[in-house]
Amino acid sequence: MSMRAALISQGGALSDGNGAAQPTSAFVVAAFAYRFLFSRFWMLLRVLLLPILAAGLILYICLRAYISGLLLFLAMPGPRVASVALGTLAAGIFLSLFCYSLAVSSVMNILLQKPQRSPWALLKTERQDWRVYAAYLRLLLIITCGLLGASAVGVFVAPLLRISQMSAPWLLTLLSIAAVYWLIARIGFLVAPVIAGGEGPVLRAGWSRSSRNVLRNCLLIALLGAPACLVWFAGEFLFRIDSAISYAAAGSTLADYANAMAQTLGQFVALASASSFVGIILLTAGAMHVYAKNRAGIG
Repeated sequence: MSMRAALISQGGALSDGNGAAQPTSAFVVAAFAYRFLFSRFWMLLRVLLLPILAAGLILYICLRAYISGLLLFLAMPGPRVASVALGTLAAGIFLSLFCYSLAVSSVMNILLQKPQRSPWALLKTERQDWRVYAAYLRLLLIITCGLLGASAVGVFVAPLLRISQMSAPWLLTLLSIAAVYWLIARIGFLVAPVIAGGEGPVLRAGWSRSSRNVLRNCLLIALLGAPACLVWFAGEFLFRIDSAISYAAAGSTLADYANAMAQTLGQFVALASASSFVGIILLTAGAMHVYAKNRAGIG
């Protein structure tokens, strides 16, 4: 029984909330994901190269335009300049998220043993690609609303609880990170297997399916996301020699930080692309594997 058949067999149970997967060791799932990455590396590189490069190019162009707009706004404040800059930033986020969704969908196709598409065929999207993108968009909206709500609550609640102004931002940041991490473990981690399992509301099905395994999913995200973090920190260490002058020249004003960011933008996008490549493969493979009932002969 293939992974595709196993996931589809679970799809019917999602609508009534009885589709919870049987407990599976997080380390077994992580081992499968790492084995999948190394054994299919060149195939994955060929398939994901175009969407990852497209996402990086979009991020670079939009962030460069946003920084230019920010510097222009700081020099000559105006609502039109601010709206254009924010609109450019939003466009970069949405378009790059679409490219990353195509990468997730491509990894799903490999795991489901679907016929491989050529890299340029990714320009012709399918229904699965749009479902993945729509699910991540809704998740991004939920996270954004949650962060805005947490910020508003922090502003009004902190004085009532007599929390000092120095410690309130740190406490709010830690709580926000914990909440986002939990939400991804509860919903975001399940996007790929839920879509592979059939039709229906994706986020609601993910919420129902992960109810018994939230802690296991949190551990899995840590195990599978660690290499992406290592790639990022290793790249920062390697690039720090070239960017040390930029950071040293940066002052305390917002304009100085924006100029320093502009000088290191290429390095930032390169690290983001490399980290995303590793993270997308491991997290998608892990999620697909852990929620397939029969995993024999896969990967």
